[in-house]
Amino acid sequence: MYQLAFRSDQAYFPNDEFAQHLYSFSIIVIGNRTPIRDPRIEITVIDTLQRAFATDPLLIISYVCSLDNDMERNRRILFGQWYLRHSEGYIRLPFSHELSRVYAAAIFRKDHPDQEAISAAFNREYNRK
Repeated sequence: MYQLAFRSDQAYFPNDEFAQHLYSFSIIVIGNRTPIRDPRIEITVIDTLQRAFATDPLLIISYVCSLDNDMERNRRILFGQWYLRHSEGYIRLPFSHELSRVYAAAIFRKDHPDQEAISAAFNREYNRK
């Protein structure tokens, strides 16, 4: 069992107009650990994200790969594979810092009107890490 969660991340970019549409995305394991390779997880996550983007075309999703079980790099690779299979119409801004073990990304629609501001803000934020 797992739970998908969205949390407003507007506070990270308080001066940017796009921030009201910024949410972090989490996959939370409930109870016994489900193998992340379970294909039902990918289908559920992609469906949930597609419905969220359909509801708010200005949505920006950010995520940081969990450090649980020292599997953050594997999660980055897996999420990258999911993105490649379902990337049509979306932009992904990945960030990797292997020394600190931080792997993160932001995803938004290719037709987002604030695309340049989002890219600049996230690149600035990621590079400060």
